[in-house]
Amino acid sequence: MRKFLGTVSLLALFTLILAACSEGGSSAAIATVTTTGASTSATMAVGTTQAFPNGSMAYSDNMLSLSYPQGWQKTISSKSTIIDDQTSATYGYIFTNQAQDSSTFGVTINAQAKTMDPQTAASTALGGIDGTFMPDHSVASTVKLGNIIWQQYAWKINLSNAEFEVEALSNTSLQKGKQLVIAFGSSNNPGTNSFSTDYNQYFWPMAQSCRFLAS
Repeated sequence: MRKFLGTVSLLALFTLILAACSEGGSSAAIATVTTTGASTSATMAVGTTQAFPNGSMAYSDNMLSLSYPQGWQKTISSKSTIIDDQTSATYGYIFTNQAQDSSTFGVTINAQAKTMDPQTAASTALGGIDGTFMPDHSVASTVKLGNIIWQQYAWKINLSNAEFEVEALSNTSLQKGKQLVIAFGSSNNPGTNSFSTDYNQYFWPMAQSCRFLAS
């Protein structure tokens, strides 16, 4: 498991304090959900503005808000289908490092009737990845983002000129009827680029800043 438990614990504590002190706040700031099998509600962590080495940018729409590094390119897309006479959609958000295009952060909001398997979800969130996904079982199967438990997956992919690492977080209980996926990936070349460096500087802070809004 990546070494971010201390950061997440502090964020969860801040969330509890904020939830206790705030009255009449905007419903867009804090989303209240009921986790599967639980009779009480859990409060999603408020998205936090993150500081990145070259500055921060903010993105927000009626479904998602997050912070991302200055200079990264964003690509927003949506795909609608008709299932049982009802329109369902998959929304995709991809953020790519312009200076180093192998570093990519993606979010997928899947409102389709069928839940994507972890590998498909990760590849979709990152815009499609060619190669053989080899599972990396060294990461924990679950992780807390705020006070919400997400399923966690990891893979290594051998490309022609580099090893590519991918991690993905998936949640199907936070928003009823939707599969939420956060994925990140980059090459892992000794001396030029490190997945762990990207993870600590960009990927995990971006994940912490994500705030999913009811739609």
